[in-house]
This record gives sequence, structure tokens and C-alpha cells, in this order.
Amino acid sequence: MQDERTDRVTFFASKDEPTTDFLLGHGIADNLPLVAILAEGRMLGPVKMFVVGDSTNFLMANRMQRAGEIKEVTDEAVRSGKAHFSRTRAPFTAHLSPEAAVEVLSKLETELLTSETVNDYRAMLNRTKAVWK
Repeated sequence: MQDERTDRVTFFASKDEPTTDFLLGHGIADNLPLVAILAEGRMLGPVKMFVVGDSTNFLMANRMQRAGEIKEVTDEAVRSGKAHFSRTRAPFTAHLSPEAAVEVLSKLETELLTSETVNDYRAMLNRTKAVWK
């Protein structure tokens, strides 16, 4: 997020129940919701590049050690000033092409991730607010 080539990073929380698009590759349903991330930036020149991350087993907040990692990532995101989040739960996108996933996620309404809103996003990932202290 601190890389000058990164223009924007948007955080999403997946649905908290499996849908028909929930794949075995996502892990087990007990791990829901997952973190999905859409990063926008430039690699070489002015060409815009999108990177979609649909977490499987690394960014989920319902285990204490993972909650700490989520807190670190979102704290860094707030400091970057480039981060946004959606209050709308994101559909699962692992079954889509990267281009289709970008299109789906880009349609969700977002707002700036700030020190005032970061706990709202974190609460979407885990119903136990004590995890974030």
C-alpha cells in the first residue's frame, strides 16, 4: 500500500454464509467471512492494473492469531490514505476470471477506510468486537 504505484486498495468482507459460488478452495464455511481485496495501480507507465485477492486460508478474522494479522493490515491501510472498504458484503469471486471479479467488486459502493471507519469494516469480519482491542 505504501508503494507509489499503488493508487487504491479496497477491502471487502465476503458473505458470511456459503452460497452456490462458495468453492471448496475457499476452505470450510466455519472460516467465513473472508477478506477480499481489490488493488489498483500501475506497473509500467500509465497502464492501470487491477489485482484481485479472494482470501482462502490466510486472511480470515475468526481466529485470534488471524485477527491480529487483519488488524495490522487494516491499520497500515488506514495510514496509507489509499484504502477504501465496502459495507456491502462481497460475493465470492474465486470462480470468476480476474477481469470478471474486478467488474463485480467495482460495482459495490465503497468509502474511505479511516481511523473512524476501520472498526466498522473489522466488525464485518468477526462478530466478536473484543478481538480488535
